Amino acid sequence: MENKKNLLGEMREEARRRLEVLNVPSKAIEIFEKGNIPVTVFSSEIESELSSLHKKVLDRFNKDITGEKLPFYITESWHGCDIISVLYIGEYMDEWEFEREEAEEGYHLIYAYNVDNPDESEVGSGVFSIEDGVLWRVS
Repeated sequence: MENKKNLLGEMREEARRRLEVLNVPSKAIEIFEKGNIPVTVFSSEIESELSSLHKKVLDRFNKDITGEKLPFYITESWHGCDIISVLYIGEYMDEWEFEREEAEEGYHLIYAYNVDNPDESEVGSGVFSIEDGVLWRVS
C-alpha cells in the first residue's frame, strides 16, 4: 500500500512537470495541486469542476485503462470534433523521461474519448498546445 501511495505521489509530480511543459496558465497548476483536474473551456477560462460528460469520460478511462494511470488534463473537444482527450502519465517510471521528452516536442499520452461512439475511444498520443489559455489538440 505504501509503495502505491509513493508511486501516485511521484506520478503527481511528473504530471505537474508536464503541465509546465505545456505552459499552462498558473491557475491550471493551482487547480491540479488542489487535487482537481483542470479543464480548459473555449472562453479561455480554466475550471476545476468536471461536467457530467467529463466525469463519464474519466469513468470510462478508469474502466478501459489497466494499471495505475493519472489523468492530468482534460480538454472539452478537438476543434469542434466530439473527442475529449485525457492526458495522463504512464504507469512505468522508467519510461517517464522518454514520455517527458516527447511532451516537450508536443506529443502527449492520451485517452481519446469519442463522445458519439464511446466504443471507439482509444489510448494513443496527440499533439497539444496552449493558446489563449485553452488546451488544443493540434493533431
